[in-house]
Amino acid sequence: MTNIYSELAGLSPEEQDKKMIEYYLNKYIPPRYKDCSKQELPPSIKEKINQAFEEKKGIFLTGQAGTGKTYIMYCILKELIKTREEDFTFIDMPWLSILLKSYVKKDTDPVDNIKEYTSPKYLFLDDLGVEKMTDFLFESFYTIIDIRYCHLKPCFISSNYSLKEISENINDRIASRIAEMCIIIKLEGEDKRIK
Repeated sequence: MTNIYSELAGLSPEEQDKKMIEYYLNKYIPPRYKDCSKQELPPSIKEKINQAFEEKKGIFLTGQAGTGKTYIMYCILKELIKTREEDFTFIDMPWLSILLKSYVKKDTDPVDNIKEYTSPKYLFLDDLGVEKMTDFLFESFYTIIDIRYCHLKPCFISSNYSLKEISENINDRIASRIAEMCIIIKLEGEDKRIK
């Protein structure tokens, strides 16, 4: 892989900026979502995204499978990257569950293990509720959400669960914190993947 910094040598500041944005878009936006665009979203969703950033909040996207939650998450991430924001983590919950379990096997410090998710300015958590919520995963996830809640750090979360279902199936304290720290967007409709 070519070193991005060697590619920047000799370019104007504007060209360097454009090249860096392109680099980060390629690095963090998967091929399936490469062409995602906030401009293609319905006006009501764009308004809520703008509201979230104005109020320094996150977004909680809820709806059935295939209604566009992950697409919207990548649209938001793409907008952040275009503003040269680099302080974010994007992860889906099943992968987070696997990573947290692997840390235990490596016998590493539990506090250090969650810093990657508590430290960034923005955290994207895709597909909350898909993972099996063990006691260990619950403690880790609750700690991540609570630290971010206390430090006013935005979370962008997608889930097939509503907040009520998160309260019933995962934990009411997590649902309560998400409700306060996020603008809620409920997506209606059928599974676009099947259609």
